Amino acid sequence: MNKVEWFGEIPFNWKVYKIQSLFKNRNIKVSDKDYEPLSVTKSGIYPQLENVAKSNDSENRKLVLSGDFVINSRSDRKQSCGVSPYDGSVSLINTIIFPYKNLVDMNYISFLLDNYGFAEEFYRWGHGIVADLWTTRWQEMANIEIPIPPLHEQIEIYKELKEKSLSIDQLIQNQQQQIEKMKDYKQSLITSFFDKYVFDLQEHKGSLDNNAVPLNYLSKIVRGNTGFRKDELLSEGDFIGLQYGKTYKTEIVDETYNFYVDSKFYKEDQIVNKGDVILISTSETVEDLGHACFYDREELGLLGGEQFILKPNEEIIYGKFLYFCTVEFSKYIKKYCTGLKVYRFNSSHLKNIYINLPKYDEQKRIVHLLDKKILAINSLLDLKQTKINHLNDYKKSLIYEYVTGKKAVS
Repeated sequence: MNKVEWFGEIPFNWKVYKIQSLFKNRNIKVSDKDYEPLSVTKSGIYPQLENVAKSNDSENRKLVLSGDFVINSRSDRKQSCGVSPYDGSVSLINTIIFPYKNLVDMNYISFLLDNYGFAEEFYRWGHGIVADLWTTRWQEMANIEIPIPPLHEQIEIYKELKEKSLSIDQLIQNQQQQIEKMKDYKQSLITSFFDKYVFDLQEHKGSLDNNAVPLNYLSKIVRGNTGFRKDELLSEGDFIGLQYGKTYKTEIVDETYNFYVDSKFYKEDQIVNKGDVILISTSETVEDLGHACFYDREELGLLGGEQFILKPNEEIIYGKFLYFCTVEFSKYIKKYCTGLKVYRFNSSHLKNIYINLPKYDEQKRIVHLLDKKILAINSLLDLKQTKINHLNDYKKSLIYEYVTGKKAVS
């Protein structure tokens, strides 16, 4: 058998080519008028090309190969080399490649480059630009060696993989749909408990419960302004690092939340204590705006920017009760959001929130009852997510077996 360093051994009838021997890249030259406004994504902010002149080549024979890596961890690098069909637009960080010899099927190539260890090799040939940005340009990737089976075998591999992948994807989609239904049910369950306790001054004007009191009376509201970034989070440190990019995906900050910052970021007014509620004040989507998470750690936390801390007056409101109230009133907060691609609200909007408090012991009883129900739902959600992870792992292993030639097409 032949061998490619990043790939391993290959079947005897496969050949090894450098990328430049199989593909050409599409150099795009545009003037400023061709740009759309900045496009904000979870990967960063990039100007996008509105239109790219189409060549005579069949569009489905082109791939856009992502050329940037954000260096945070080894696993991040592996996930950062994305291959996708060319759709007529491309960000400046991408390279368009297309075959100029009748040796490759681009459908097969998309499986080979996007689903195997190619990203690590792709990274190895690149170089740093600024800070944590890494890029592999055409001149560098051109010399990467890739193993290629005969064309008819590529087509057969793709057909079989596509059929099997679609079947797995359908199973994953079914699990995801069930997860979304269960999340909706969990939210409706919280609403069924807390809708009668939470009011918005604008929406309930004239019908506000006489016993309702403003949120800023029940809790101290502190804006987060500690300036640490996601890449400054540590696996160990002096304080729990409550960075917005992590907390907006979290419901409970407990022992499973393992992100830290050191003491150089310490600010006394940014301390988060057990029983506090963290409220997301900025988001790329309206849906995530106003997301709340409950701080359930004995260790002190430090709040990052784009968030508020709600510190409950523990003499009159139980911290977990305040958390569930916050989850409920997030639907009101979303109505106050401003912005186009980045949405936010400010502390003045929180003054419109009123809460009708039951007695302290009743608050604890309600929380205990709801916690039991939510624990059961979360257990089912974890099982569903585990099934999805296993299906994804199975799909990756299946693709690996085919594109390495270890599994023959039937």
